[in-house]
Amino acid sequence: MAGPDDMLISEYFIHYLQEKRQDSNWRKPFNFNHRIKINDSVIAVIYAIDSSETACPKDMRCIYNRLVTYNTNGKIISSDIVTTQSGDELTTLHFNHNKYTVTHYKRYWEKPYVKGDFDNYLVKTEEFGDVDFEITPAGDIEKIRKPYRD
Repeated sequence: MAGPDDMLISEYFIHYLQEKRQDSNWRKPFNFNHRIKINDSVIAVIYAIDSSETACPKDMRCIYNRLVTYNTNGKIISSDIVTTQSGDELTTLHFNHNKYTVTHYKRYWEKPYVKGDFDNYLVKTEEFGDVDFEITPAGDIEKIRKPYRD
């Protein structure tokens, strides 16, 4: 029999997910990715939620990564979906302590993208723009500059 020390962090962490707090019956695959100490009273966590179909090819997966800041009592201070991969949309994240950049891309498919239609191929990916954010010492997430290039 497994004891409390054998519990996986993901089994414990599910109770801190924003999605689980909004709906106690919520249950989807997720991955706990990173924990970043912003200061002594704020922790940032990045986790991924995967809503892909079974046996979905990697380029067609529907995934998002959420960044959440928590106080020392586990209360959510701020939250932001920082990356996505779904259909024509792709965003990536570059994180540096309390600042991060989200880069937006447009993806082009051989034929119009339909979730669940695995007989389609990614033709090209084109960068569209980026947005810079900062996590303040209080744990708030703030945009630093205008979202897209002119």
